[in-house]
Amino acid sequence: MRRPAKHVLLFILTFLILVMAGCGGGSAPTGSTAPHTISGVAATGAPITGTVYLKDAATREVSQTIAPDGSYSFDVTNLTAPFMLKATGTANGQSVTLYSEASGPGITNINPFSHLVLAQFDPAGAYDSATVSSMQNWGAAFNGALPALKTALQPVLSSYGVASVDFVHAPFTANHQGLDLLFDTVAITYGNNSLTMTDKSTGAVILSTPLSTSVSNWQFNMANVPRIGMQPMGTVFLYPVSTSVIAGGSVQFRGIIKGMTTPTVTWSVVEAGGGYINSSGLYTAPIVAGTYHVIATNPADPAQSSTATVRVIAKNYVNLQSDAGDYIGGGQNYSYTSSNAIITVTGSGGLLSVTVTGQQSWRGNFQESSSFSQLHTGTYSDVHRYPFYTPGLDWSGEGRGSNVLTGSFTIDRAVYVNGALTEVDANFEQHSEGAQPALRGQIHWTNLDTSTAPGPITPVPAELWQAASGATPATGNYIYLESEPGDYIGAGKAYTYTDTQVAVSAAGGHLSVNTVNSPDSWWGDFQTMNSITQLQPGYYDNLQRYPFNNPVEGGLSWSGNGRGCNTLTGWFVADNVTYSAGVLTSIDLRFEQHCEGGTPALHGQIHWAK
Repeated sequence: MRRPAKHVLLFILTFLILVMAGCGGGSAPTGSTAPHTISGVAATGAPITGTVYLKDAATREVSQTIAPDGSYSFDVTNLTAPFMLKATGTANGQSVTLYSEASGPGITNINPFSHLVLAQFDPAGAYDSATVSSMQNWGAAFNGALPALKTALQPVLSSYGVASVDFVHAPFTANHQGLDLLFDTVAITYGNNSLTMTDKSTGAVILSTPLSTSVSNWQFNMANVPRIGMQPMGTVFLYPVSTSVIAGGSVQFRGIIKGMTTPTVTWSVVEAGGGYINSSGLYTAPIVAGTYHVIATNPADPAQSSTATVRVIAKNYVNLQSDAGDYIGGGQNYSYTSSNAIITVTGSGGLLSVTVTGQQSWRGNFQESSSFSQLHTGTYSDVHRYPFYTPGLDWSGEGRGSNVLTGSFTIDRAVYVNGALTEVDANFEQHSEGAQPALRGQIHWTNLDTSTAPGPITPVPAELWQAASGATPATGNYIYLESEPGDYIGAGKAYTYTDTQVAVSAAGGHLSVNTVNSPDSWWGDFQTMNSITQLQPGYYDNLQRYPFNNPVEGGLSWSGNGRGCNTLTGWFVADNVTYSAGVLTSIDLRFEQHCEGGTPALHGQIHWAK
């Protein structure tokens, strides 16, 4: 029978206590600290901005704000050794929490390597649930594991000239030299009980191992260790050196000068119109897709610089061009982006599937060889209808599909990361029912495009309809309807309903309005775009009939007295909206609706307060 995990941990800790006793213990040097002080630096490639906590053997906890240079200091005169330390905050714009251990007063740094000593022992859980007995075990485990880790890390430490440096107990300065330079340039991450070390600039893996693997069996890929440790002072290290970003998006670059904290690097973009980078290294991509270059320069020695390549990728789109006489596209052209439609792309083996949900709805399938595990670039000519032929294609939508078809398609680009499709470019031509007119399409998709539709338009256009002065009640809740001659729903009449005749409810981005206690029965639905979760003041335009509307733009529907629209267009304006604890408490709304493509409009204005 397997022992419970806590018994295994106790066995490990007991073994380490015995090892430590046999080796004469593992007390830490005090350095230059005061006799009753624990001090050090909390850093990981940059000083940690945040808070450091110390918990003593009696589980008493104290804390303080970390100084700008990463330093901290605790007076432990009235506390009991050993001590657990936790630093939490941000460094280089990333959230970070690291742990360390102190057997007594002296220098104790908190950094990725101190954390690594404890990583296999679940430091977060041990700190949060510490007891008097577990504190003693924690200290023994740390001091027992530290020498072995120092030995295991020798290949990497030597590359930075710090083979003999005690990364926990020696004085430490965040100065882009030695050990700090190592933390600047090597990423150390944990996940799924594993440890990974990578070159920050290239992402090349230096070490990847389960935490359960003995440190004596770690295998480092020294070819992937950054060379900067052996380069002269003043050398610029830039990361990432190659990246992709969506058009108009941004990416954070980091640049350091070996051995120098001031001045910092200066930034520039090589190409005119290639985007903008600020003094902090935040790059904003241009709207035009292409390949651009960012340079980080040592201002004290401009000959020292480093260059990064940025591939700017266009936002997602699907474009369709239908010849006159083409049955599927109806002889129309269509253009979809993330701002006016939901574009979904999946790759499964040799099958590419595309769906578009916007003002219209479409679905396309492009089947390469069924034996493919991934999409391959190439052109497939004289193909027939999927799924009855391989290779095959099929594009359909708006209730129209082909019984038989011929055509061709091309996969221009297909990018995978860890087996998942992340980018694709494709185009096709389809002839339905043996006819000459064609439907042509272009598809571009990347998972980097996470943009959504903008919210309602503000300020609201002044020319939009609103009830004339005096047409609505001066006080109280009301629904006011004004139907133009020829409007089917309102039959060319005006209607007013007040107070107890008005019912309003809201859930998420949907508002429902209806009449009660009235001889007339009216129902109204007003739906926001899917990018917002509740009604916001503003103008919602280009709307279709709810609930069959384009989810990216929103919808509306007003019906009643036995009359409703099959199709409609229109808009609504939320002039005022208030919520309390997420519950709608008041709204002022007006709308315009055209039924069945007609010109006559139904207008409405609603005032409601809970």
